[in-house]
Amino acid sequence: INPGVHSLYTVGTDGMGRRRVTDGQYSDYSPQWSPDGNLILFTQSLASYKFFGDRTPEERQLVAASAEIMVLNLEDGTKMPITQNDFQDLDPSWNADGSEIFYLQDDGQRKTFFRQTLDETDAIAVADGDVVSHPRLPYRTRLSPNGRFLAYHKEVNGVYGIYIYDLELEQERRLVGASTE
Repeated sequence: INPGVHSLYTVGTDGMGRRRVTDGQYSDYSPQWSPDGNLILFTQSLASYKFFGDRTPEERQLVAASAEIMVLNLEDGTKMPITQNDFQDLDPSWNADGSEIFYLQDDGQRKTFFRQTLDETDAIAVADGDVVSHPRLPYRTRLSPNGRFLAYHKEVNGVYGIYIYDLELEQERRLVGASTE
């Protein structure tokens, strides 16, 4: 068993036809189907052959910094990197028509949402850099079905809440959580 290595698989709705679609050389996770079903957006990081709790702080940092956003074309099996940097890029999602992707980048100080098209190399920062997830809670950023809002949780003055960011108006609003005022 390789505790730090995760591959992506497809399987039929009847549970048959299981097929591994990534090679197991890296740890692949957080898959998201494109709206047309031809591509899979996912996070890929260095494989670690240790359980998380058994890794040294340096090993944890190395694996985190290696996390990049990738797109897999299911027709020909090619992978295309969306990000290539020394930051932790994670939690990717598609917009409603598949023309843009959104992901969270953690540079060790701040967590910032980015928007990017598949044919562009430069991402655009959206929302603020104060998106902070509690260390024991998973990242769960989600784009609304109409593509207008990002939903996420963050900490403000020690209080955690669920927020939405209106991509059209470029405004954030707290939905759930104690008021910090």
